[in-house]
Amino acid sequence: MNTHYVRNVILLCLIFLSGKIYSQTITSAIPTSATPGQTIDIIIRGTGTHFQQGITTLDFGNNITAPATKIQVQNASLIYASITVSANCPAGIVNIRAITKNEVAVINGGFEVYSISGVFRASLEVLPVQTLSLGDLDPSNLTTAPCYFWVNIYNNNVKRNVRIDLSLTSQKYGQLGITTDPSQAINANQYLRLDKTVFTKYNNSPNAKTFYDQVLATGAFPPDNYTYTVKVTDLVTGETVSDSNITTLNNTQNNPQLILPGAGFSDPEQTIYINQPLFQWFGQNDKYDFSLYMINKGQSAEEAVRNIPVYKTAGIQNNSFLYPNSAEKLIDGQEYVWQITASITGIKGNQTLPSEPFRFMYKSIQNTGFASNVASIKISPQQVTLTQGQPFKFTATVLDANNVPLMNIPISWSISTDGKATVDSTGMVIVSSSQSGTFAVIATVGNSSDYATINVSEFSNLTNLSPFGSGGILKQLFGLPK
Repeated sequence: MNTHYVRNVILLCLIFLSGKIYSQTITSAIPTSATPGQTIDIIIRGTGTHFQQGITTLDFGNNITAPATKIQVQNASLIYASITVSANCPAGIVNIRAITKNEVAVINGGFEVYSISGVFRASLEVLPVQTLSLGDLDPSNLTTAPCYFWVNIYNNNVKRNVRIDLSLTSQKYGQLGITTDPSQAINANQYLRLDKTVFTKYNNSPNAKTFYDQVLATGAFPPDNYTYTVKVTDLVTGETVSDSNITTLNNTQNNPQLILPGAGFSDPEQTIYINQPLFQWFGQNDKYDFSLYMINKGQSAEEAVRNIPVYKTAGIQNNSFLYPNSAEKLIDGQEYVWQITASITGIKGNQTLPSEPFRFMYKSIQNTGFASNVASIKISPQQVTLTQGQPFKFTATVLDANNVPLMNIPISWSISTDGKATVDSTGMVIVSSSQSGTFAVIATVGNSSDYATINVSEFSNLTNLSPFGSGGILKQLFGLPK
């Protein structure tokens, strides 16, 4: 596979990037426009919303109807609907409201009605997703890639032959490339809605090599602000019309990583003595679901998380959760497993991101003979940034109920994620030479734990990669034979 083809694959991927996500609102409506008398299908996405089938209604104003029988709620943040623009609807911009009981989600100016004839103009629509990776597309068959952008052209009373250019620019790296439809015939007063299938030519920018190298090295597109611009040019007169869309890609596609309490099934089981433990994890998502299960004897992690949950809650908006007093009480001597699940909207739709399950044994402190005066433990420093392979020594102070340090108390050290690093009995951490990202070092004494955050640069070994070489990273990403 040659370099030029690979970069064209990446450029095609990028054309499907997402729109910016805002909290508790309608984030997009696709398509964004119609003409009087049209009936169209529309996709509405929200964030922080609670859409419900048979309950949620849509309001576009007086001249656009959205019958309840034509509204299909896919999930709490996604609606498919059919709407009709009345024949006498005036041209202009309208707001969209999605109403679910007392909840009203709005996108101001989210839809425009164009006159059937009048002004020569173009508009660009991009369906928002939160993440995009090379693995989403099959490079051997680009026609199977999902379609996530559309170009709308509204013509006046002049017959035209036009060229359509769609370019993508990164705030950090500059122009990444351009895709072109060299010739498209448009009749007088015609409306055209075009997707990726009309574009036959892809040119990447030679100045964006660093960007393409990073995409190939990591398999994912870096978080950044991207500007999409469509330009439509009359091939006879040279007249041009254009539209731009500035979007943000967060690419928060990492599965949550659990910290406390417990450990993975491949690690020695940990015992906790707190009947209302504080569950803590790393993650980059806005919301998480928490589940706690009992483990039956001999069950694997996969089997345990298929049990009926002891406790379950959804929509946690931070990276910790205190087991509530109102929940089912933990049973002395019982093994438990807990898991955090996040969800993202990717190029192939909604995706679930589950954490590795962590297990622990609960024992009541009254039945253990645990007689230590330990009240808390504090790690120092609380956060460090290290390079791959770098050692660093943490210290931990054990305190009694009066915050007086206790001496000669043995401390158990551990790492939140296998393979990221090693830690010895003195708190000396050595980061793996092949790992990057964020994880935790944990210090535990009996009933008390604390953790510190370790950050490792994501692209520290980028210059050592050879993505275009034989057997390189590109073949690994796509699962191609060496």
